[in-house]
Amino acid sequence: MQHTSLERPSASGLTSGQRLTESSTQRLSSNELDKRIVAGSVILYNSSTDVIENIRSYADQVDHLIVVDNSDAPIPEVIAALTQFKSLTYISNEGNPGVAYALNRAAEAALTLGYTYLLTMDDDTRVPPGMVDAMLTYVSQQGPDTIGIVGAQSLPDQVQYTAQDVWFTITSGNLLNLRAYAACGPFMESLFIDWVDHEYCFRLKANHYRVIELNYLPLIHRLGMFKEASVLGARVRKWISHSPQRMYYKARNSLYVMKMYEEFLPVSIRRFFYRAMVTDLINVVFFDSNKLQRLRFLLKAYQDYKRGRLGKLTA
Repeated sequence: MQHTSLERPSASGLTSGQRLTESSTQRLSSNELDKRIVAGSVILYNSSTDVIENIRSYADQVDHLIVVDNSDAPIPEVIAALTQFKSLTYISNEGNPGVAYALNRAAEAALTLGYTYLLTMDDDTRVPPGMVDAMLTYVSQQGPDTIGIVGAQSLPDQVQYTAQDVWFTITSGNLLNLRAYAACGPFMESLFIDWVDHEYCFRLKANHYRVIELNYLPLIHRLGMFKEASVLGARVRKWISHSPQRMYYKARNSLYVMKMYEEFLPVSIRRFFYRAMVTDLINVVFFDSNKLQRLRFLLKAYQDYKRGRLGKLTA
């Protein structure tokens, strides 16, 4: 794993990262909730240079950026473009060890630098102006010690001026309380991808931390590839279609995590996810393409779940 600081020297001769490290004790002792206590992170995976515009949307809202690269090989154009950000740490995992692994490396780096909160972002996501300040204001009003995660709203039709306690939220656009992270432990790396965020939200709540969504902070990001089925020109079905491999992780991990927390989760939440699983199966059987391949991956997901086999998908 390569760990590099991409930072411009200051007039004093110290890099931004050095100043942050030296002032960490002072920052942590302060009760002020502002961007000085927040690091931002983004996970790259074979990302194009479009990611730079996304990073610009929140770079000035945090004190330091941590870029974790899960790409098959670092992309020189992206690495070169990252140098425009004045305070940034770049970590290359030299391959893809999974989303949870990358999140843990970002959290560890933020803790080492003395930050209290970590903004976690996907490479395809942009945030609204003032989002981090709005999150910190909410945390300050509600009590910093009670909240594990504050998230933004990822669904356009759910944007409204409300805040709500939720059972789960997506990773992108989250402000993670690093004290809660230290108390509850790292993200579950054996899940590899998918349901990493759900499992962590359940764990936070099981440890008496709140998970909040601020519905008035809309994210701009890809929701997935939508497909439609029509009969006589009329649309009868619309769904988000994932690759067979992604469906494998989603099915395996959802079954595994639901089993982990079956004594803790309310019946309504369990029903919600089991219905979602049935809906995914119906979409595959009746509407989606490559049905046999998708069904084979779903069968393997169930078999691996029953065997307790996690980690990266193998042939």
